[in-house]
Amino acid sequence: LATDVMQGHASTVWTGAFERFPVSPTAPLLPSRDRSSPRFVTCSEDTNLIIWGHRPPASGRSNERVWQNLCTLSGFHDRAVYSVDWSPDNLIASGAGDDSIRVFEEIPVDVEMGECSFQQLLAVDKAHDSDVNCVVWHPSQPLLASAG
Repeated sequence: LATDVMQGHASTVWTGAFERFPVSPTAPLLPSRDRSSPRFVTCSEDTNLIIWGHRPPASGRSNERVWQNLCTLSGFHDRAVYSVDWSPDNLIASGAGDDSIRVFEEIPVDVEMGECSFQQLLAVDKAHDSDVNCVVWHPSQPLLASAG
């Protein structure tokens, strides 16, 4: 069991989700995406989402996996982000204490250089009458469920 402490959020981290890939192993991926090294997204009380990925191991340390902050999504929520999920279609959904849901899509950049960039695809304000506590993608269909 490997563990690592990732530091980047300014407050409580509520949850995280690993990158999921299309169900079909032959489905196209963004350029340079490696199925053996999925990224990880976290959400926090600080209203941010952080996308984490692995740096190449230091020379002579083939088993070492070091996580790094690849990009931070900020300014999209006004209150704590309680839930985040990554779809097999490479969309990230977030739900927050501002009663909203946001969906982000990745903009292709040089993944081999450890870069990533996301843009907001959809904003649903007042998705619930109060906090959005859970968002989850269907495992094989483009369907998002949420709970308040």
